Amino acid sequence: MKHSEHTIDQDPIPFMRIQYLILALLVLMPVLQISAQDRYRVSYDYDSDFVQYFLIDKDNQVVDTLVKPRFKRHSLVEIRLENINPFAVKVETAVQEEDLISGGQGFNFSSLLGGINSFAGNNLQLNVTDLPDSKVFREQKDTRGGEVSNSYKELNNTITNISALRSSLIADLLNPKMDKENIEARLMDLANAQIDARLPDPSMNFHLYLAQLEKTVIEDKSTLEATIESLAEEIEGGTDTAKVLSRGTLTARRNTLGSLEKILENLNNSTNAGLRNINELKSLYTLLEAADFEQTYDYAIEADEVNIELKFVQSEFSAELDQDENE
Repeated sequence: MKHSEHTIDQDPIPFMRIQYLILALLVLMPVLQISAQDRYRVSYDYDSDFVQYFLIDKDNQVVDTLVKPRFKRHSLVEIRLENINPFAVKVETAVQEEDLISGGQGFNFSSLLGGINSFAGNNLQLNVTDLPDSKVFREQKDTRGGEVSNSYKELNNTITNISALRSSLIADLLNPKMDKENIEARLMDLANAQIDARLPDPSMNFHLYLAQLEKTVIEDKSTLEATIESLAEEIEGGTDTAKVLSRGTLTARRNTLGSLEKILENLNNSTNAGLRNINELKSLYTLLEAADFEQTYDYAIEADEVNIELKFVQSEFSAELDQDENE
């Protein structure tokens, strides 16, 4: 068996290489056969672009490493592809006589793709600069006794970090050179950057971390909503009907109430976007956990020479995201 040089096409996708791996199975003449159903393994590492050949036993354990392999007719060949990121790379196979029998694919993203539109959504910021610049607002405390402006900033940072967490995970999933271990490690490092005593260690249980993160966003939103509504009622109820207010005072009150209404709207939009991102993180991480970065194909040699073509192209997951971003 010999490994031919790869040919790399000029692919318009900036991060994706399209390449071919041609495996020629050179078969010994029938008179040289010693036993039927010998087993071999061809191991190809996508990351290092390295091919190895092994003789294996019936339990798929390596018996010997082969330098210039020649295979017997009716032998079974296991083609093992390692470090194949299925989120970024799709493997297409072709042989002269028949298609390979795949033992390691079946990765389906169709249920998730419809819910992911772009790397970052709009309205993720609460825009602290839009807070009413008045003494009553600056001195207002939330229901936990903290300053409202600080509570807004904290929630704003949380929502921004959630967006960054999602975008970073998707970027790593689309990188064909990223393996599963590195994707998970980078995800945990970024999650740990969110400093909040209410959040557990993401590396211990990332699902629990996301559930608590979701709870935190909902609680903080409710706290701020209650505070703003209370403040609006206080401003409206503070008008002394027995006293004639100046036009400037009435305008200031009206502007403050309008600002509070706008903040409530921004709060709702931003936290909803953050919660959607958390749900996507849940789905993406579940897929990552279940994903197999090793693909195995079995082939029975029945010809004197067999050419197997393995073509590495952009995955459906990556192509769908590209399409959404260009719309």
